[in-house]
Amino acid sequence: SKIVLTYCDHHIANPEIKILRDLYKELFKISDHIIYPTETLRDLSNNHIPHTAVTHIIKDPWHIREESQYLKRTGNEPWKIVWFGSNKNLLYLLRLLPKLLSSKILKDEYELTILGSRYSSAQASELIPRLRDVFNRWTFRLVTWNPSDQPGQLERELKRAHISLIPSDPTDPLKQGISHNRIVDALRSGCLPIASPLKSYQELSKISVLGNDFEHLLFLATKEYARLISKHSF
Repeated sequence: SKIVLTYCDHHIANPEIKILRDLYKELFKISDHIIYPTETLRDLSNNHIPHTAVTHIIKDPWHIREESQYLKRTGNEPWKIVWFGSNKNLLYLLRLLPKLLSSKILKDEYELTILGSRYSSAQASELIPRLRDVFNRWTFRLVTWNPSDQPGQLERELKRAHISLIPSDPTDPLKQGISHNRIVDALRSGCLPIASPLKSYQELSKISVLGNDFEHLLFLATKEYARLISKHSF
């Protein structure tokens, strides 16, 4: 039998979880085929690829079926913002919330939708009440990811939002070489992405807003929203 390994996160470079790092080193040794989402990730793990293995690049697919026009803001309605992702990416959003909610430059009304697993909803439900004294312009929607309603649910949530927050950590070894499918999903939905400057995300820097200071980026994105969606429209 042939052994096929799918390698989507750079676990071998993770110094914090030795058992997982060692597991992938052993899996590399016995694999006949190794599948990556990007060439960058393949290059990063090149030293661990056995000479007998064949590597393949299969880019992550987008989930959104059709391209949509950007959602325009009407009057003084709240800015509709959405976060979506896996449990491991939720940490980056939760780190941002205290600063965003207590910001002195974000003076509009904001509605933040968190689309994730039941775990994500539970974690957010635990944190948000503790921040209640610093947010008077923010409301929240906690939406549980429904596997049986995909990509429909994801499409609906992205298409009803003006902006998608995609925070990450460019210094995290696990994030090196990952695909940019979440940015692509947001763009195809007509939802302006604000994202951390991961290397793969930088390939789409002309049609997204990238940086590390999400408070400032959100302020600029809302202030310049009409110009940005006009510039990026397809």
